[in-house]
Amino acid sequence: KNVLFIGAELGDTLPFGIPVEKSRAMATFYNRDFFEIKNATHPGILMGIYSSKTVEKIANWLLEKVN
Repeated sequence: KNVLFIGAELGDTLPFGIPVEKSRAMATFYNRDFFEIKNATHPGILMGIYSSKTVEKIANWLLEKVN
C-alpha cells in the first residue's frame, strides 16, 4: 500500500500539535513515505499558509505513485 506521512517542522509548538519527529517515526516504523513541511505548524499544513504546499506535495506524490 502507498501511504504518505506528512509532518510539520514546528508541529510541537502548539499544545495540540504533533511533533515532526513523531510523524517521521511513524513513517519509518511502517516503512512508508514521509515529507516534512518546513517552517509550518501542524494546523498550518492543514488549513494555514502552508496548506497549499501540503496539497501540492500530496498531488505530486499521488501522480508519482500512479505513473
